[in-house]
Amino acid sequence: MRYFTFFVVLGVLGCCFFAKKIVAQDSIRTISPTNSYVYRLISKVNSTDYQINVALPKDYNENDSIRYPVVYFLDGNIWFPLAVAEYNTMNKAGALQPLIIVAIGYQVPDFTYDIVHRTRDYTPSVMSEADSSMSKLYNCVVKSGGADSFLDVIENEIIPFVDKKFKTNTNKSLTGHSLGGLFATYALVKRPDLFQQYFIFSPSLWWDNDYMFQFLGKELPVSKNKKLVAHFAIGANETKRMVGDLKEFLRRFRKANSKAIETDYLKVCESDHFTALPTFVSFLFLHFTIRIEAD
Repeated sequence: MRYFTFFVVLGVLGCCFFAKKIVAQDSIRTISPTNSYVYRLISKVNSTDYQINVALPKDYNENDSIRYPVVYFLDGNIWFPLAVAEYNTMNKAGALQPLIIVAIGYQVPDFTYDIVHRTRDYTPSVMSEADSSMSKLYNCVVKSGGADSFLDVIENEIIPFVDKKFKTNTNKSLTGHSLGGLFATYALVKRPDLFQQYFIFSPSLWWDNDYMFQFLGKELPVSKNKKLVAHFAIGANETKRMVGDLKEFLRRFRKANSKAIETDYLKVCESDHFTALPTFVSFLFLHFTIRIEAD
């Protein structure tokens, strides 16, 4: 027993010794996804300084004729590292379609929410009570209700920028979570033809006394012969209102749009608003699986 104790103490001391040597080194470097790029886009629509992160397929070649689907992520500072890492992990055996991943963020560090700009951009109406509450909580001036302008930014500035710079095809998807999910829902009902797929995760449909429900009850104006799909998902352990609102919204949405828009729904067991995030990303990329015919 004494020998065992001696070796445990020696091991701990050795770990401490080597740990100190490692920490003292100056070889620390930033690791970023391969074949990825960062751009700065200052909007002429709302004067906002956006950060656009782009990850290209590993075999992307400017000189060939291959064009790729694009998946756009809101809250790009949060979602870009997560999405690229999960896509690369899931695609180790080459089972996923090559995609261009585009993350729309702001001039803040990775894994950081820009409360001021996301609240303005992702909300379809002014909610003074929420503005006041968040302004006090985050010690900054928060103003909601800029979703229409942000839709213009995406349609008239960001998508054209990406289409001009990269070899994209017409298959475009929009992904949003929480307030981002609220915005993705708003984009779906206001400009359904802007994207071919909408991935709407844990949408904040409670916003402004269920503001989004006013758009239900009539069929959306979707172009003929266009396949449009809306994917909804939520964590099973989210608040009863979040889960209930999405269930009721989807029921009424399907009733009015079952002919023009295909929908699916995922409830992630034992997961809340944030622990469901990795599953949401997997759920998204599984819709880009390459279907191989069995022998």
